[in-house]
Amino acid sequence: MIDNTKLLYFNTIVSEVGSLVPLEFLRQIPFVAKRIYYIYGVPGNVIRGFHSHRLLKQVLICIHGRVKIKVKTPYSEDVVELNKPNIGLYITQTSAS
Repeated sequence: MIDNTKLLYFNTIVSEVGSLVPLEFLRQIPFVAKRIYYIYGVPGNVIRGFHSHRLLKQVLICIHGRVKIKVKTPYSEDVVELNKPNIGLYITQTSAS
């Protein structure tokens, strides 16, 4: 994995009425979110993104299906597949360079 990324594993509570993944900022997610958004209805094999952010912390979670995330730095590149709703990809970019 690239230095500024890591996988976060969230606890899942399973019962006869379904599954629940509780997320708490500053506990399971190591920062407080300013916004939350989600994407859905994307046709297969569509590529999204094409941009990056500076001075950003984010957690990507695929709650249904699967998604491949390409993460890059000036020195390395990696592709991470998310396919479970209790695993998040934590990406932090804290340098303006």
